Amino acid sequence: IMKLQSRLNAYTNPAGLFFEEGILLNVPLHLLSGWTECYCAPYDQYMTSDDLDSESMGTLVMMGARLRNSSTLALAAIGRRSVVFPDDVFSEKPTLENGVYFYRFWNAVGFSDTEEIDLNDVDVAQPE
Repeated sequence: IMKLQSRLNAYTNPAGLFFEEGILLNVPLHLLSGWTECYCAPYDQYMTSDDLDSESMGTLVMMGARLRNSSTLALAAIGRRSVVFPDDVFSEKPTLENGVYFYRFWNAVGFSDTEEIDLNDVDVAQPE
């Protein structure tokens, strides 16, 4: 999870800020100027609500994943923090934001290219 260092009132693209729509694949870390990493942990470590709800997250967030020691995000998505991490953790319906369906339900958080997401022991979706 990364946060934007400066405050933005709306989607803007200041010179040098990496901002793209949709699910992003193979994003080199060197392109992420203007973003600050604020959470990084292996998949076997649980995120908490405190990790997601911190005001230090900024206005926009980028959620992504990379292989250990890789200099590339394997996949990522960007959205407004208020939409990506909503206060209502009881809604099973994902929210469309910036061309991506983001979801947060209890301990499950993530994104998909489809709103048909089955939240079980693992998050499962049928790609379109």
